[in-house]
Amino acid sequence: MKSLALCEDNVLHTGYAENMIHEAFGEGEVSVRSFSSGEALIQALTGESYLPDAVILDIEMDGENGIAVASHLNELLPDCRIIFLTGYAEYASEAYLVKHVWFVLKEQADKFLIPAIKKALGDSAKLPTSKTMLLRVEGKTVIVPVEDILYLDKFGRKGRVFCTSCCYTVSEPPAKLVSPELSDDLVRCHQGYWVNLRHVAALDHGEFVMQNGTRIPISRSYRDEARSRFFDLYRP
Repeated sequence: MKSLALCEDNVLHTGYAENMIHEAFGEGEVSVRSFSSGEALIQALTGESYLPDAVILDIEMDGENGIAVASHLNELLPDCRIIFLTGYAEYASEAYLVKHVWFVLKEQADKFLIPAIKKALGDSAKLPTSKTMLLRVEGKTVIVPVEDILYLDKFGRKGRVFCTSCCYTVSEPPAKLVSPELSDDLVRCHQGYWVNLRHVAALDHGEFVMQNGTRIPISRSYRDEARSRFFDLYRP
């Protein structure tokens, strides 16, 4: 049985998340233990030898910052997967200071929380792709599953690959990173941006809103194709 910790200081939000988890997983498949503070969670880890496989963390808790709690978790349990569940999209960039697998906005929890948990727990029901991107980072080759890529952007003469848990800066611009084999998964929406449509939470006029809250511009030159690809993917 997989072990999942839920750290949330709002009782109503805790109950809502617990109900979603119990409905999504069969009996005996996932055990859930809830904590009302990061301090209580850390005490369970250090005092009770509690070893969850994954932790769902609120960010704004009474007197605590979930990102700081995540940093402590990264040190105590390097293999524990962290999912941020928050009502504040402005924390999306700061979340990349620590290792995590997903950033879920509470208003989108019904759509993204369970897929995030399945990914964190190693469920076989992952996003439907097995393609990878090879990146040369600081002298070593990194294999990045396309399902983990949120978007790419041009950073001067370099490129950046933003993933669900980290960001890579490489010497090649995105145009050279996105091979023809990956063009089915990554769509160009601007001179300097490519997005993974499976991580798009909304299309808001001239921008894609990603699951982590980042807003990616859609330029006029790429608008028709980007919008068409988006609707083709999600149209019933």
